[in-house]
Amino acid sequence: MLTAQQIHEKSFSRDKKGYNIDEVDIFLDEVIVDYDDNYPVLFNSENLTHFVVDSLKDQNIPEVNNIVYLGPQNPSEDFSYYGQVVPSTFFYIGAQPEDGGNYPHHSPLF
Repeated sequence: MLTAQQIHEKSFSRDKKGYNIDEVDIFLDEVIVDYDDNYPVLFNSENLTHFVVDSLKDQNIPEVNNIVYLGPQNPSEDFSYYGQVVPSTFFYIGAQPEDGGNYPHHSPLF
């Protein structure tokens, strides 16, 4: 199994057209074989989550005016590993532009 360090340190030979495509393909085949998307389930600590929500509301920040409970979610998140060690809470932070638009994360308009 490849380590993060091995992936980080991997280099490919180059020519005037770029990286050697055969080397890249062989390496990607190895990465795909080792890929693991079996993250643990992400659980929020109920007490910590209530504490965070109450703390945000108590600050009376005008721009923080709509805290919404979304119910159970299923993000594939490596953050779930933290929750196995210490109480944690995972939440989404959203923003809405003055034009009222609703743009997805990673959009240039977000």
